Amino acid sequence: MGCQDEQRPPTSLPPARRTWAGWLFLGVLALYLFTAAGQFQTVDAAQELGVAVSLRHGNGVRSDFPVGAGGGTTVGRDGHRYAGHDIGSSLLYLPYTLIPGTAEHRVTTTRTDDSQPRALVPNQRLYFAASFLAPLLGALIVLVFALLLAELGFDPTTVVVTASALAFATTVWVYAHVSFDSTATSLAAVAAVWCAVRFLRQGTPRDALATGACLAAGVLVRVDTLVMVPFLALPVLIGAYRQWKQKVARPIASIVAVAAPVTGAFAAALVYNWYRFGSITDNGHTDDGFLAFNPRLGEGLFGQIASPGKGLLVFSPLLIVALFRWRWFLKRHAVIAGSVAGATIATLLAHAAIVGWAGDQAWGARFTVVVVPLVAIPLARVVQEIRDHRIGTAGRVATGAAAVVGFVIQVSGVFVDFFAVVVARRLRGEDTATSLTHAAYVDGLGVLWRAVTHAQPYADLTPAWIASLQVARLDVWWVRAAQVSGWNPFTVCIPLVLLGLACWAGLRLRRVVFDPATR
Repeated sequence: MGCQDEQRPPTSLPPARRTWAGWLFLGVLALYLFTAAGQFQTVDAAQELGVAVSLRHGNGVRSDFPVGAGGGTTVGRDGHRYAGHDIGSSLLYLPYTLIPGTAEHRVTTTRTDDSQPRALVPNQRLYFAASFLAPLLGALIVLVFALLLAELGFDPTTVVVTASALAFATTVWVYAHVSFDSTATSLAAVAAVWCAVRFLRQGTPRDALATGACLAAGVLVRVDTLVMVPFLALPVLIGAYRQWKQKVARPIASIVAVAAPVTGAFAAALVYNWYRFGSITDNGHTDDGFLAFNPRLGEGLFGQIASPGKGLLVFSPLLIVALFRWRWFLKRHAVIAGSVAGATIATLLAHAAIVGWAGDQAWGARFTVVVVPLVAIPLARVVQEIRDHRIGTAGRVATGAAAVVGFVIQVSGVFVDFFAVVVARRLRGEDTATSLTHAAYVDGLGVLWRAVTHAQPYADLTPAWIASLQVARLDVWWVRAAQVSGWNPFTVCIPLVLLGLACWAGLRLRRVVFDPATR
């Protein structure tokens, strides 16, 4: 006997009919790969990849980047340099280091004696290959989000339309293009919610364990994901309590199953800190000014949620539409909605309390990416009501406009060189970290307009900067490859194959999803 929420309808489709999920994943992944950058835009990801290379070749978890506060590395207790990041992202990059010829020898030690071995560090081939991790994680976010909606009882057409809107009209697309750890933490969070919904429905320790494993993965990638854990684990605890009241199943087993992985991940993070820096509380960011306490908590909250320069609702306007159905969500799925709301509020408050509430030089507020799929869940109700003609013309127009505006904003971030935009703004003396007014998509749209009009897209960069950054007219891997080696079968055929796969997946979705029998 399960722990099914009494207000939850039965799942909309049996597993045998969910063939749409595979085609949705294939289509989104193909388009994400087509628009992938093929480069690392952030030093954080480069450091994490460097740790993966060190692990692969038996050099421990050392890092080969300059020492510096925040974005640089920190000298550890043994005199070597270490990245100030958690181990999770490096473990995700580890499979890419198995590709032959993806590392090179370089002296990485800070010591002056010549007896220290030369470590292997990433080369351009590895940077190129590993840059495709973000598109894969982004496509998985869309897939798990779709499966979550189906588990909540939505029909396939509603699920696919809503998931497609999440994929291409929110910041999920941009962060599937830029190498940041926000995409991995977002995937962990939405996967934890999906597993929690399954636990409420079925009540098996297996689903509780899956929930705990997802939360543990988030903690390994970013230890500050801990602020979400009590809320996202709440459905399992409530389900276990119901099991105890009904004297069914094994509630203690479910509680242990969700708690053990998270406890293990947190312990691993503490041990990792001690191994590098000699203290379980030192993660390499102790001298980072962006992590100092922010006395202007209201500014941090407004900046993350609604500011023109960084606001979540500005960069993903469809989330405003979703907010109008949160009352329905709370009424229909009280446990899950309360869990998601608590995790979202905790995340916003935790990051509003630090000076770098926006995540430094990022597209919008980087730390809010983790909650985008969670806030978007009630959007499926809006789509369903539009299809059932229960929303008037004004509502349909507003929803369509929000989708179009969101799509344009994401295009302005996906097809431009993120780092080149940041450098151009810094050269103008502008705030690229916590600006409340200057939105990055304004620069992105300007770059796209100049690219269309055949002018230099990044007008504020000198030729020396353009050469050093290897700026491409469009920041997609096949244009960059053609810029370096010219157009060839690789840079022409592979993008066409990806577009073909996306079209094929779309046609299969049309046949499977829009069949009246699936309704």
